[in-house]
Amino acid sequence: MRRLRTVLVWTLVLATSAGTGAWVASRSDPFPPGVTDPGAPAGPPDVASPAPARWRLRLGAQAVHTFRVGGTCRAGWGGDIRLVAVDERRLRGTGRLEPTEALACDFPTAQVQARALVVSVVGSVGGSGVRVRFRLQGVRPSDAQELSGLAASIDRARAVLDPGGRPVRVTLIRPDGRGGGHRSVVSAELRCVTGC
Repeated sequence: MRRLRTVLVWTLVLATSAGTGAWVASRSDPFPPGVTDPGAPAGPPDVASPAPARWRLRLGAQAVHTFRVGGTCRAGWGGDIRLVAVDERRLRGTGRLEPTEALACDFPTAQVQARALVVSVVGSVGGSGVRVRFRLQGVRPSDAQELSGLAASIDRARAVLDPGGRPVRVTLIRPDGRGGGHRSVVSAELRCVTGC
């Protein structure tokens, strides 16, 4: 009987010790400060940032270059410029304008007319609309001339566009530096594509 009591006491002592050890281990950190857990993730889970807002600026233009010595060259242009939000207020984009009406001059010319204009746009969103500034990046082919005058009149032009998609018409007038001038009537329509 004495032997049975001894076995029971030791069983109770060992069970209590094991339980106490398990309880203490469950509430302690096996990796104290400064020691990295090799099984832990490297950092907080990646949170996908929202895609930037995208806009489409559709442009159409009728351009006329009036020469000092008489006569004109005229052409129609059109194309889309894709704009992407840089932050909450600023937009940037680049696109191509191509002829919608062939060049027509009042006199014969042997100069090669441009087949495309590369235009960049920077804009800022504000209470009155989206203010945009145009910059001519180049003509294609690079050795061509743009005889209707849109390239000269749109370079550094500014406009305020309706972000709701209402077409805005802007008249751009610039002297050609030789006694004549460029006049372009540009129709611009800005629409949100996504995330605006």
